[in-house]
Amino acid sequence: MWTITGTPAIIGRASQLIDEADTRVIYGSKDLAHPDAELLSSVRSCCSREVPVLLLQNNGQEIAEPLRETECVSSVSVPPQQSKSEHAVRLLLVDSDSFLLSVRSNRSAPEIAIWSANTTFAEAFLQLLTSSLPVTE
Repeated sequence: MWTITGTPAIIGRASQLIDEADTRVIYGSKDLAHPDAELLSSVRSCCSREVPVLLLQNNGQEIAEPLRETECVSSVSVPPQQSKSEHAVRLLLVDSDSFLLSVRSNRSAPEIAIWSANTTFAEAFLQLLTSSLPVTE
C-alpha cells in the first residue's frame, strides 16, 4: 500500500489505475460535475476495451454531461447513510485487486490518498468496500 499527496498526483495515479483496468471500474467523487480532463480521458478509454465504468452518485449529485454520454459509463445512487463522510474526496475500485481512496481534512488541506494495485491486500480491501456499496460483483 502506498500514500500520495496532492490532487494532481492523485488524479494521475487514478487515471493510471483506470487505464490498467481489465474488467471493471467503480468511481465515486465529491465532484462528478467537473471531472479532470485526464480522468475523463481514462474513463473514455475503458469503452474501447469494453470495461464498464460505474459511477457512485450521492443523492442528487450532478454528473458531468461528458461522463453521462460516455457509452460504457453508468451510475448508481449511494444511499445517504453510506455517503456521510465529509472528509472523503474520491473512491476508485479497479477490477478486483486495485483501489485508491482519498480524503481531505478540511478545505485548505491537501488531498491525501492511499492506494494499492495488484496485491492481496487490495483484493481483501476491495471485498470489504464493495460489500457496503450498492454494486453487484
